[in-house]
Amino acid sequence: LKGSIILATIGRGQEEGPALFEMGHSSAVRGLTVWYPEQQTTNITPYSWTFHLQGHDNTVENVTLINSYNGIRIGPEGNVRHRIRSVYGCVLRRGIFVDSCSDIGRIENVQFHCHWWSAPEVGGEWKPVHEFMWKNCEAFIFGRTDWEYVNNTFVFPVNIGYHFIGTKAGADFSQGGLAGLERMVTLNLATVTIATLRSVGVVAIFLFWTTSPSGFFAYQLVVAALELVVMGGLFYRAFPMQTAGMAPSWQSLGDILGLSGGMAFLAGMWVVVSQTDKLVLSWVLGLKDYGCFMVTVTLTSAISMLAAPISQALQPRFSILAAQHRDAELTTLYRTSTQATSAIVFALAGVMSCFAGPLLQAWTGNAEVAREAARPLPLYALGYAVVTLLGLAFLVQFAYGKVRWHVIGNCLFGAIWIPGAYLSASYAGAVGTGWVWLVGNCAFLILWLPYVHFRLIRSLWWRWLICDIGLIVLAEAALLALVSRIDVATLGRIGTGAALGLATACVALAGVLAGAESRPALFRLSRSLFAAKPA
Repeated sequence: LKGSIILATIGRGQEEGPALFEMGHSSAVRGLTVWYPEQQTTNITPYSWTFHLQGHDNTVENVTLINSYNGIRIGPEGNVRHRIRSVYGCVLRRGIFVDSCSDIGRIENVQFHCHWWSAPEVGGEWKPVHEFMWKNCEAFIFGRTDWEYVNNTFVFPVNIGYHFIGTKAGADFSQGGLAGLERMVTLNLATVTIATLRSVGVVAIFLFWTTSPSGFFAYQLVVAALELVVMGGLFYRAFPMQTAGMAPSWQSLGDILGLSGGMAFLAGMWVVVSQTDKLVLSWVLGLKDYGCFMVTVTLTSAISMLAAPISQALQPRFSILAAQHRDAELTTLYRTSTQATSAIVFALAGVMSCFAGPLLQAWTGNAEVAREAARPLPLYALGYAVVTLLGLAFLVQFAYGKVRWHVIGNCLFGAIWIPGAYLSASYAGAVGTGWVWLVGNCAFLILWLPYVHFRLIRSLWWRWLICDIGLIVLAEAALLALVSRIDVATLGRIGTGAALGLATACVALAGVLAGAESRPALFRLSRSLFAAKPA
């Protein structure tokens, strides 16, 4: 053996004892070889872990393990952003164990092989080491870990190469825990049973007890409570760590408690904000007018449905770039996605606004409903377009783990929206709440987000609002001014739908071409799609 050698004797016969290296925040071990000279191939004895990582930003790199019984344990204490790189050697029982990692960990270039402990110079021998690893070794064990990156790993021989397990830290919800434990038959049977009770069982309530709304909701409350008890019972019965207890692990939750609390608050706040106008207008409007209002909301809220696939595609990438401190790339992606999203949502909102009557006539087939629902439609359509862009700004705040400003902004918006919706509904009905919805969201966009950008990405203070949204909106507004002169009402329901779909596509294309980042991105995408493929 050459270089820096650690002759380890700690932990013999004490598998759950302290590790050889106990590593906390921002610690690193590099360029070492670890050998347990008292370990014997003829009598392999359990040892504690060689490395135990917890906290944030730990690194184990360029390390050789000659004959570790347990290699590297990350968790189960709370931890984030570990880096395990270029680790080689022989691990007899367990290689790398990861749990309670709440932000991107990386395991790269790791090779485990019995030949590292086969040379006589280190007391090794091929056959017994090979036999022990083949019967006992679990190379990579993963409990709860968020966005773990694992690349270029190898093990031979092995009993289990990759082992995905349920742990206490991963049991956030009973259904998710059962899925993580691969109890799919149990989970599906329970889900089908509860769904049947919820939807079919209520028929018996109507037939044999009562048809009142209070009876219906009381029954649904009972079923919901039953679901909580049944799913929780099934999960803890299946949970492999029977002695872990049911109390939460506050140490594991500590690193993400603030972020999780902010997310929970925002989810609750969105429920309040999105339902306030519906609740207030149900008191103010008659049933007929309220039905027309719901037609408007149902159509325009389709714009906000774009937020889900956009978030699913962008949120992981934003988080990765933020964790790697690749701020310039994150800013470019943020600007590109903002310009493309602006082009799409404002094209939809603009066409809905300019052709509200014909669109609703083609959709509902009822002229009276179309006439009434068309009045607030432009206000809600443009408001939902703005909401989608606010969601993009939130993704960046979430990537940096700083959702506090979004929480504050939503509180300010709620303070305006809730009383404003009540007062405006009393005097102007659905049109009044539409104006408050649009003005409130525009105020959030124009007045609050520049401050957030100033604190988070200073280069986008006003640039994001003017260049990435304003120019796109102006380009699309100019084209809509021409397109709106077309009379589509005479084309019939199918013809009207087709014409408005084509108009939306053209307006969106104009918006994409107006963006400084989205335009070259579109050209690159076009070249990749239509480039000639080699024979």
